[in-house]
Amino acid sequence: MSKSSSSSTKPRGLVVLVVVVGAQFVLPLSLAGTGVALPSIGRELGMSTAELQFVVNGFNLCFAVSTILWGRLTDMLGYHIIFRCGVAAALVGSLASSASTSLAVLNISRMTAGIGAGAILTNAAVILSVCYDGQDRRRAFTAFGFVNGLGLAIGPFVSGSATQAFGWRSFFAIHAALLIFVLMGSYKIPNIKLQQNANNLLASILSTLKNAEFVRMTLVPVAGAIGFISLLTYLPIGIQAIYCWDETKAGMYVSTMTIPVLISPMIAHGLLKKNVGPEALMCVSLMFLTLAPVALLSVRQDISPHLSIGGMILSGLGFGLPLGLIDGQALGTVEERNVGIAAGILNLLRIGSEAVFVALYGSLIVLFLDMTLDDSSLVASAASGQPGYGQFYTKSQSLALVSMSILNLAILLTFLHLRRKSRNR
Repeated sequence: MSKSSSSSTKPRGLVVLVVVVGAQFVLPLSLAGTGVALPSIGRELGMSTAELQFVVNGFNLCFAVSTILWGRLTDMLGYHIIFRCGVAAALVGSLASSASTSLAVLNISRMTAGIGAGAILTNAAVILSVCYDGQDRRRAFTAFGFVNGLGLAIGPFVSGSATQAFGWRSFFAIHAALLIFVLMGSYKIPNIKLQQNANNLLASILSTLKNAEFVRMTLVPVAGAIGFISLLTYLPIGIQAIYCWDETKAGMYVSTMTIPVLISPMIAHGLLKKNVGPEALMCVSLMFLTLAPVALLSVRQDISPHLSIGGMILSGLGFGLPLGLIDGQALGTVEERNVGIAAGILNLLRIGSEAVFVALYGSLIVLFLDMTLDDSSLVASAASGQPGYGQFYTKSQSLALVSMSILNLAILLTFLHLRRKSRNR
């Protein structure tokens, strides 16, 4: 992807990078931490946890769906404008969330923040792709990947600590404070004019999806949703059910998955400097994400929990190695005029697949439990991780893990097949 000449100034190095990754950091922080605050929100607003699910799901839904529209607007108006719009929307949503006194207002506020998050994520990768070249670009996307991992890793801790000390509104106030500084710094982002896209939205989408190399790159975050996000969501429940641990102990144990996510972008950067190609890193990532669910079959009552650490590390490394890298590689395969819509498609598939496969994993657990237990109330108790159902949950979890591994094996084989076709062409 080539860059057109700047209409104003050249990128301001570190300032641009700090602004972009600062905005990006808010997104995984919110995704990972909002759920922790739900019990406190429920107590204050007099709502059950089930009634509060849209606080999380509304944000995620608007986040995912809005990425395509923001991508198109980026191609039409410029990434610097749409990025600021996204930051402003996320800021308004965060401020309104921190001041909400009813569930309806909170839901609308989180949806507004999700819409803004879609613009931030779509344009963050575009800005880094356009503003940096060579080694600078690699370092920029390494930082991009690191903050994503950092947000996922510390989100629950930040949310829990802030909620316990100052109340649940303080967690959203932290988002707002970060976004204020980002918005102030966003005017340092240079206005580099991209090639104009004369096609309509549908034509732009179809043109981008005809790019086999781009489609191949989108498979990597989908595999991450299967082999990391779905496991991170449900493995704590399985550990509670199988080992009879409390939530705190299970959560701390599963943090073994998130630590590799923090360090793996830096590992990837070091390997790239040693001339290990991006293709090799992505293949390794897909192999790790395929093997991780198989390794986690060791989560059983008759096996020491320490033996499952290897599987969690594999999952974290598989998810973390391509963080940031995949965005740069994917956007580098498309024409400049389609870079915005390509970023939108990439992030729609990333966020959308996380929602789909988390739901699929949970559904498989319930389905396999239902095949074992006759009473629906027992199924519900077992699926929620209550003690006493360890043997039933072990079997159901094993079948779900095997299913996830098979799905990622199919993705790995498809990735390699498309790679061979691309080379032959």
